[in-house]
Amino acid sequence: MADRFWGCITIGGSLRRNDMDRFCREAEIRTDEIADFIEDGRFVREDGEARWGQFEDLEKLCRKLGLPYIRQSGGMYEYSPEYSFWTPGMGGPDFVLLDHGANMTAAMDDVRAALAVLREGDAARAEEMLAGLVVDLPELPEFRVGGE
Repeated sequence: MADRFWGCITIGGSLRRNDMDRFCREAEIRTDEIADFIEDGRFVREDGEARWGQFEDLEKLCRKLGLPYIRQSGGMYEYSPEYSFWTPGMGGPDFVLLDHGANMTAAMDDVRAALAVLREGDAARAEEMLAGLVVDLPELPEFRVGGE
């Protein structure tokens, strides 16, 4: 049995009307409720008891339909809190681990390696290494339903 804990998915993009029933089924809402889940122009679904804090089937469907998303999971036990995100053009979803205050984290070994390069006097290489540790969440377009 799966561990269940908090998760929230924010979805943008254009959902075709003929995909709405399937989308709502995976989001576990009724089609007449879709407007109730729009916040700041995006579809937002929160669940305090999501399997592993994820929306596995909804996330797969979003990738299939070309709907970009950002999912935040709270974490529990051996599962770290995380952001997972996907936009069209990505091979698969990417993620970044969070601390329990929802701050993004970086691997300390990678930070130490960049610091060592900086101390050796190669500021340009250190900056490049640090820039590689930065994760920017995608800007999601507004969520719209329309078209066939």
